[in-house]
Amino acid sequence: MKPLRIALTKGRLEKTTIELLEKIGYNCDEVKNKGRRLILPIGNNDFEVVLAKAADVITYVEHGVCDLGVVGKDTILENGSSFYELLDLGFGKCRFALATKKDTDFYSGYNTKTIATKYPNVDDKDMDVRIIKIEGSVELAPLVGLADGIVDIVETGSTLKANGLEVIEWVCDISARLIANTASLKLRKAEIEELQNKMITTVVADGKNEYEFIDLLKKRAQNSDKNVVPIVSEIIENVAENGDKAVKEYTVKFDGKAPEKVEITSDEIDSLIENAIRIILKQSKKQPQILQTSIKDRFSKAGSQQRITA
Repeated sequence: MKPLRIALTKGRLEKTTIELLEKIGYNCDEVKNKGRRLILPIGNNDFEVVLAKAADVITYVEHGVCDLGVVGKDTILENGSSFYELLDLGFGKCRFALATKKDTDFYSGYNTKTIATKYPNVDDKDMDVRIIKIEGSVELAPLVGLADGIVDIVETGSTLKANGLEVIEWVCDISARLIANTASLKLRKAEIEELQNKMITTVVADGKNEYEFIDLLKKRAQNSDKNVVPIVSEIIENVAENGDKAVKEYTVKFDGKAPEKVEITSDEIDSLIENAIRIILKQSKKQPQILQTSIKDRFSKAGSQQRITA
């Protein structure tokens, strides 16, 4: 079977994605020394990488010539959605913002406002606005009177500040996303999920991305598959039938590693209670014996064993 083909957005996203793949353990020397080549192997022919402009990444994935793609959320919002958005990779972070000239009351009056932007499909404000598409420096539009404000990507805000503009509202957050062709996700599901889970584990382990693991799972659940109901039903049925074995398998699949154990024994509970009592007694001068008995009785009602829900 031919290797998975991944389209990467040229530039910073390309570089950061290659760094991520190297952290996972893939050899990316061919891409780092690409010269003028645009299709390159990763690892021991594990994948093929196609280097393209952002909008073309989506085109290649939608038409199935690439199985996966890494592209910014801004490009996704602007260019379409005939693919699956699998994962927020957490790098390439910036935001779409609405900005105007300083000391301008954008929301006053009843006249239709004009917004200049490179991304006419992104504006989702519930306002009667006229959109003018700009290809160059959108910051110029309010300064010359072409528009009342702009919607653009803001990273540091230094360009806005230098041109006398200020952000009056944040529209949405942007970061790099892993996307998949709809047919590829069905036909090569195991390969894609294996790479996806490796990416999740690596991104979570990388402190500089400041990721909370539960947020990753929520975003993946929200964006991954329209067939989420039958998938979740299957998981519930499997756990109900196979118990701890199924829980461990799903934990490995979704979290990247299995829990060391799924039960707390009665001895461990007693040890935790005794430790809690020692801490409380250290802080209290009140009738230690009565306090100890009361606490122990209360905790003992929980039973001899408690199960951790994975």
